[in-house]
Amino acid sequence: MEQVRFTGAPAFDDNGQAFVPHPDPIEYNGNSSEVDQVWEELTAGRYIRITEEEAHDAWGEDITPFWEPMANSYVAGLDMFHTLHCLNRLRKLTPEDLIDIRDNHNSRAHHYHCLTQIRQYIMCAGDMTIVPTRYYPGLSRNYIDSDVIHTCRNFGQLRSWLWERYNGSLQVKPLEHA
Repeated sequence: MEQVRFTGAPAFDDNGQAFVPHPDPIEYNGNSSEVDQVWEELTAGRYIRITEEEAHDAWGEDITPFWEPMANSYVAGLDMFHTLHCLNRLRKLTPEDLIDIRDNHNSRAHHYHCLTQIRQYIMCAGDMTIVPTRYYPGLSRNYIDSDVIHTCRNFGQLRSWLWERYNGSLQVKPLEHA
């Protein structure tokens, strides 16, 4: 666990105009090839092979439905990276995508899944960090200031472990399924 100060909360000048005094050092917002690459690096390798023992530990006695014949293995991922994938999918939505979601059952199902996944993940994590509101004269009211310290799992360590399981020294090799 580590202490992390969140960034990105808006502040407001005396005229009520929003600005971000502490932007994230890495740009995760917008639609550009650079931002797409940052998200790709966040979620690359999110599905890994796991051992039969790990499959039993995670899913119980009957692991038959979880066998992936194309990988000759049990394939799984850490839910944090799956949820990041869902958030990225929503980030990239265009007006045309919204029409497709309305008109295409599979797109609608994926969109519903992503929104539900993110909601459930946030509710499950239940971050109890106390986040203040700050008074801004230009707004004549308070506004949330989420740039406070949170206690977090070390994302860099989790990312490194996942990459080693995906494509490194900790990679699980394909199995011969019985």
